[in-house]
Amino acid sequence: MSRLSRRQELLGRIGATVTETGRAGASATVTDDGGMAATSPGLETTTPGAPPPPASAGSGELPDELDVSAGFDRKRAVERAEDERTILRTRGILRLAIMMIPVYVGMDWAILGFIEPGRFWMPMVVRFPALVSMAAVLVWLNRAPPFPSGRRVLEVERISTLTISLSCSLCCVVAGGIGSLEAVTVTLVLVGRSVMRSDRWQDGLLSIAVIWLAHPIVLLVAALFMPRLAAQLHDPAQVARLVLFVIVNGVVAGFILAGGDATWRLRRQLTHDNIVGRYKLRRLLGAGGMGEVWSAYFPPLRREVALKILRADERPRPVAVARFEREARATAELTHPNTVRVLDFGVTEDGLWFYAMELLEGETLDQLVRREGPLPAARAAHLVLQAARALTEAHQRGIVHRDIKPQNLFVTTMGGERDFIKLLDFGIARVLRPDSGELLTRTGALAGTPAYFSPELAGGQHADERSDIYGLGAVLYQALTGVPPFQGSELTGLLAAILFDPVRPMAEVRGDAVPAELDAIVMRCLAREPTERFATSHELVAALDGWAREHRWLPPPASA
Repeated sequence: MSRLSRRQELLGRIGATVTETGRAGASATVTDDGGMAATSPGLETTTPGAPPPPASAGSGELPDELDVSAGFDRKRAVERAEDERTILRTRGILRLAIMMIPVYVGMDWAILGFIEPGRFWMPMVVRFPALVSMAAVLVWLNRAPPFPSGRRVLEVERISTLTISLSCSLCCVVAGGIGSLEAVTVTLVLVGRSVMRSDRWQDGLLSIAVIWLAHPIVLLVAALFMPRLAAQLHDPAQVARLVLFVIVNGVVAGFILAGGDATWRLRRQLTHDNIVGRYKLRRLLGAGGMGEVWSAYFPPLRREVALKILRADERPRPVAVARFEREARATAELTHPNTVRVLDFGVTEDGLWFYAMELLEGETLDQLVRREGPLPAARAAHLVLQAARALTEAHQRGIVHRDIKPQNLFVTTMGGERDFIKLLDFGIARVLRPDSGELLTRTGALAGTPAYFSPELAGGQHADERSDIYGLGAVLYQALTGVPPFQGSELTGLLAAILFDPVRPMAEVRGDAVPAELDAIVMRCLAREPTERFATSHELVAALDGWAREHRWLPPPASA
């Protein structure tokens, strides 16, 4: 195949991938599992007038990489998540109610056969509309996400509640009458409704009142047209039973209304106070397509942490939860001092997934280069060498980062040592399953930040350890020159440049010469063919360490 034909084939593949993902020209990051997207130089999408994220606070996710202006409202997201949990609970209750048809039949048999003699089949006929209503709501709620809004669900629930309440009341009419024991079904409906929803009393009052009052109202209206029921109104025992049922169900309704309101207020108070599990949220460091990162206080240890929270509206997507858990576990597995530490992982009672990391103070390498310009060669090598050491441990454990870039290298002070690097964000890492050797991410899609894609990743192939080595080369190139090896205003053009264009010499971009040995290391990392790069990150560490020993960078003391 000629070079021209190969170029056309690869460009076609790029175009097909970009079209399939629907992200062409819209964002610099295309992930393979719908996770948090990050932008790269030349392909940024911003909100006009949005304030920049804080540059002085570090965390396990990048302040400048997470867009605080992304329109993410935690309170609104938690309320949305509560609506979705209500839908799930409603599904379960409706399934149980439909499955309990034999119980209803048995109850009717017991009441009409031994207590209040009557026609056994009549209650089942009357209950049929209620069963149809429940089945219809269940089918509606079982449709694929996105879930209906909470207000829409509440409206449907009120209509269904009215239907069920009328059916229960009519069962009393066709069975024993005013004092029929069929009234216990009203209590069951009240209890079932309390399990499905926890509303503020203003929202729950109408539904609860309909369930409670439908019973006596239907009986009294029916008595106007049915002499049998009218006669029962002159029987003190029958009236007493009716009043007793109304009082008992009224008390139950009151408890349910008060308890639901208390539960609703408690949940909203926790949201308002920004409590996640045992963590008290202090300030938002950033928010992206998949989650938020907060500075949080952990009272038991009296320490500040960085808390990453999965977006509440991502939880119905199993792939988002799986990726979030994979990121936390992959990072927690690593113990190298240059990898950010994970301290905790879990899910709150109200369904928020989170993990806690050490809170870092400093700035990303990208911010450092933007602020100071191209770095001295010795300093750039010193910083990237630390990241390469962290990656070596990850690669030895079968973890490929896949998103190596300056925004994911955090420059901080650790134990009095300045210019200390922390490797961040294993959100799109590929993790090797120990049992089967298979990778946990699917193939055939782009993942990462395009400005730092390796050629094989830009061509839609697998990313392996050598792709991370390419990423380190791109980071070192930017640290030395101030810009990434390739830039472009459109995704397709950027990927084509990575695949076919030569890397501009660093001396030409920087304006002065880069030490020849260091230049050779960078260009070997950026080789188009993976076989021409360093075979392992350990080899890259050896090469950088050998050069750094002869050109040692001594950062000023932390107190300077």
